[in-house]
Amino acid sequence: MESNSPSRVMPTAPEREIAAQRQWRLLPQYAGLTQFDQLLHNEFLDAEPQRAGQQAALARMLGFAIEHVPYYRELCRRERLDPRAVLEPGGIARFPALTRQTLQAESARLQPAALPGNDRLGGSAHTSGTTGQPVVVRHTVHSMLMFALLAQREARWFRFDPMQLCAQLRPSTDLPKRADGSMLEQGDSQQSEHWPLLGRFFYTGAGAAMSNLNPVEIQLRWLAEIRPTYLIGLSSDLEHLALSYSGDGSLDGLRAFQAISQQMTAPMRRLIEHRLGVPVHEDYGLNEIGLVAARCPEAGRYHVHAEHCFVEIVNDNGQLCRPGETGRVLVTSLSNTAMPLIRYDTDDLAEPGDGPCPCGRSLPSFAGLHGRYRRRSMLPPDTWPRWERLARVFEDLPVELHHRVQRYQLHQYRDGRFELRLVIHGDLPAALTERLENSWREAGRIEGSERPLAIRVVDDIPRPRGGKFQNFTSDFAPPEEHAAGVPIHERSEH
Repeated sequence: MESNSPSRVMPTAPEREIAAQRQWRLLPQYAGLTQFDQLLHNEFLDAEPQRAGQQAALARMLGFAIEHVPYYRELCRRERLDPRAVLEPGGIARFPALTRQTLQAESARLQPAALPGNDRLGGSAHTSGTTGQPVVVRHTVHSMLMFALLAQREARWFRFDPMQLCAQLRPSTDLPKRADGSMLEQGDSQQSEHWPLLGRFFYTGAGAAMSNLNPVEIQLRWLAEIRPTYLIGLSSDLEHLALSYSGDGSLDGLRAFQAISQQMTAPMRRLIEHRLGVPVHEDYGLNEIGLVAARCPEAGRYHVHAEHCFVEIVNDNGQLCRPGETGRVLVTSLSNTAMPLIRYDTDDLAEPGDGPCPCGRSLPSFAGLHGRYRRRSMLPPDTWPRWERLARVFEDLPVELHHRVQRYQLHQYRDGRFELRLVIHGDLPAALTERLENSWREAGRIEGSERPLAIRVVDDIPRPRGGKFQNFTSDFAPPEEHAAGVPIHERSEH
């Protein structure tokens, strides 16, 4: 099996995308649906029509929010904002960013008294924070439909063959229910006649699902039995599979992974692609918004779904970042009039792209994601380099060592100590301990400071309440409140 890297793939073009789209055959009841083809057309618009189309959609949403949504109407009055100036290109920057705390506190006033035109309520998305207080975002039927439209765009970009078997490893709450309406339990798996979500619109092969709470050895055994072509899973779960895979050929049928719901770091991607020999594809989304962007396989940039949302990357002064700078990601919904979110602060860090993307698509793009602002900004300055160096050890382990490691987590205590927790097959190999300790000493030499590291073998490393495992945790950083991921309304489509 050979991994596709962006540097080795030729740019795409409309003709190539049209040919890929022909594999996706609409079911008879959707034969007249043109939105999927329109999305393809939009990917190759010239720069000026691309900008003009998004600015028009942005002005429509801003105008509606200012006139019909109490929170924004009062905001304009309080901040003395001229609605006409706000609707001009660049005028959105006059709005202050919308924080998650404000979304929680002002949820009722972020909803209009009535929806415009033919918009209808379609459902809601839920996220919960460290306090346990959920944030509920209402969605229209249109904004829910956008999820399916954009998911198919991403599957086409990733060159998924819809007639193959697609498996999912996800939390039970995100998976299809059993026939009696109950959730899949540990040890259970499920197969369906078609793919989740996209099988509603297209002819597809079978789908399969298992909870990610199952031990990794059970997950590997299940994958060896069903032999899927594609596997969708949380980034950390895909990494755990790669670490534990013995190289016995049982996963040779896999052609690609799709990582969701957590950031896929460059070391994680390299580890998975090197160990399993297949590419890792990614999208970026938020429960509150839906799908925001997808990483193109040709050049590795995240392309914004401009029909659905507007993205800004700003520095600490609120100014747009330049290429090479890292800033906070603000997202404005363009599809959801049921609860417009304008300049929603995702707490994610990214950097703008430099010029048009080499892949050939003209959709807005950014170069990469760099994790959560709060997680990194609160850490002592020498923390992240140490963590990255240690993570590289696991990426570069030889085959005789890598499958001994099932899971690992580095924790930082406030007194300066670090603890590396390992879930290991059998005894801890001395060669692994030596590699880890050498890497840690080298990091201390480079950073000019010594930090104690304890290596501890454990039976398990519990997941946080939300089920999204983190390889690095710190007493200096807040727990993850919400992770970029799949909107809850996807679940209603299964």
